[in-house]
Amino acid sequence: MDTMNQSGEERPPPSGPGPDTPRGPVAWFAGNHVAANLLMLLLLGGGLFAASRLTVERAPHYDPRSITVAVPFRGATPAEVEADVTARVEEAVSGIVGVERVLATSAEGRSQVTLELKPFADAVDVLNATRTAVERIENFPPARADQPEIVRTEVIRSVLTFALTSAELDEDGLRGAGETLRADLLALPSVSFVSLAGTRDREIQIELSEEALRRYGLTINEVVRRIRGSSVNATGGEVRTDAGDVVISTLAKRETADEFRDIVLLARPDGSLIRTRDVATVRDGFEEAEVTARIDGRPAVFVRVHAGAGQPPQEVAEEVRTFLDGYAPPSGADITLWDDETRIIDFRLSRMSRNGLFGAVLVFVALLLIFDLRMSLWIAVGIPVAFLGSFLLFDAFGLTVNVLTVFAFFLVTGIVVDDAIVVGESIARQRERGYRGAAASVAGVRSVGGPVVVGGLTTMVAFAALLPLEGALGQMFRLVPIAVILVLLFSLVEAFFVLPGHLAGDRAWSRSPLAEIQARTRGGFDALIQGRLVRAIARAVLAPFVVIAAVAAAVVLAVVLVVVEAVPINPYPGSVGADRLAAEITMPAGTQIHVTRAAAEQLAGAARAADEASAAARSSPSRCSSASGCPGRRWWGPGTIRKGPTWRP
Repeated sequence: MDTMNQSGEERPPPSGPGPDTPRGPVAWFAGNHVAANLLMLLLLGGGLFAASRLTVERAPHYDPRSITVAVPFRGATPAEVEADVTARVEEAVSGIVGVERVLATSAEGRSQVTLELKPFADAVDVLNATRTAVERIENFPPARADQPEIVRTEVIRSVLTFALTSAELDEDGLRGAGETLRADLLALPSVSFVSLAGTRDREIQIELSEEALRRYGLTINEVVRRIRGSSVNATGGEVRTDAGDVVISTLAKRETADEFRDIVLLARPDGSLIRTRDVATVRDGFEEAEVTARIDGRPAVFVRVHAGAGQPPQEVAEEVRTFLDGYAPPSGADITLWDDETRIIDFRLSRMSRNGLFGAVLVFVALLLIFDLRMSLWIAVGIPVAFLGSFLLFDAFGLTVNVLTVFAFFLVTGIVVDDAIVVGESIARQRERGYRGAAASVAGVRSVGGPVVVGGLTTMVAFAALLPLEGALGQMFRLVPIAVILVLLFSLVEAFFVLPGHLAGDRAWSRSPLAEIQARTRGGFDALIQGRLVRAIARAVLAPFVVIAAVAAAVVLAVVLVVVEAVPINPYPGSVGADRLAAEITMPAGTQIHVTRAAAEQLAGAARAADEASAAARSSPSRCSSASGCPGRRWWGPGTIRKGPTWRP
């Protein structure tokens, strides 16, 4: 503020260090340009380095916090599954401590019970308690059911999906090619999980002969017991000797039909041996479930490469692509990239980044029309400084670069710019009042420091309301307030310590004709504020009920537009960056496989016909002759959709 001397005359404000010059970190950075620049470079360089080491993914990883008890019960109806399996499992696990809700599903041939955990329950303790509870069920599982599968639910995201297609290989050969590729991919250092899809699981089929069983005096239960006892890996303990300890173990797990054919079922007194092949037909086969996958009429097997929690999808994808560049599939088979999750991640994040960069340029242009070039430039530079600075603490808070964290950046872009504009304009006003150099920067910061800090803290508190959210949705959206708080903190650091040092100079950067344009724009802007805006505010103050009624009417109108679907709501816009159309057909339970296959072929035929018609329309000069394309038609993406499974730019 202006100062007075003892005679009552006004004296000029301080312009440099002296007895009346304020002290403190703000004043030190304002008077030390080198320190301000070093802090800015530290935030920019450190943020870029930290960002390069962060995991980039489509959506943040989350823990479903649930435990699944699945029991395959082949050949059983849903009613049988409910009575013999599901109800008994529900009763056994309903009293486990830490379980919030139990969801059960009884389907044909399968029972599944899902235990949802309470927010602070220990998942490992609940998993062990669930296994103990299921093991205590008497006479469980039923005779025709498999052993229960009790697992903790985990989210494993697909990174790349490859399609192995062949018109020459049979089902066994095509699956064998997929298994070979899976084994080779699992040998890569960054690949931890690979799955097969579109094919049936292998199984050893043993068909007993009733006549042979009677001839040798065997029963089905005896055969089953001896086969199970002969295909097992068992440990017999440890033998300690003076020469060392020896672990006794039996490795007799059988995996092929030939190995099961040689199992001894009965040893006669005359020394003859009755083996499995004497009473049964044993062959390598596939489970009875009907699964068919085709691409352009050719049988296919899908090989999916997954990334676990904390694994960068880009690293996994890059290593897999490098490996497949020199990989030769079996003769008669082809490998095609079917789905690339990293391309979708890069596409969406690059689109959001481009939008953010374009917004920063627009902010700079808008500021340049009103403020001096120095202020406009450093305010615009403050946006990347605050955002990149926040990356320094991302890893400490377990954040990754994904759609939600980038979206959080967009939410606070306006607040970051507002902080810098308020501080910058305050410094400019202090300079108009006679302050010079660092003193103007310090006086400007201190005159608005309180409101800026309070505004930032209230925004942080508002977003912090999302932190207590529970469940999978809460785990994902909890990242938004954390990212917002970090950006706002570094925005305050930039506005209070970096920006004052950059605006401490007294010389204006704008020159003619830019200076004249800024003067005219600023004059018109001030006239608008002091004229129409001030009069509108005065009228609103004099008629508060009219303003309240207008706001209420606007809210009601907005709700009505949403209710009548004049404004559609789609929280998951599938058309953003999509290059594939998927359709799912659900048939009634018990439908024959040939009926389902015919329905799928009909749908695929309609899609091929539509694609051919669209291609003909695009290539027809009579229907589409303009250089910009057909009116009213918009084709998304940089390339062409082929009939095959790939997208080739």
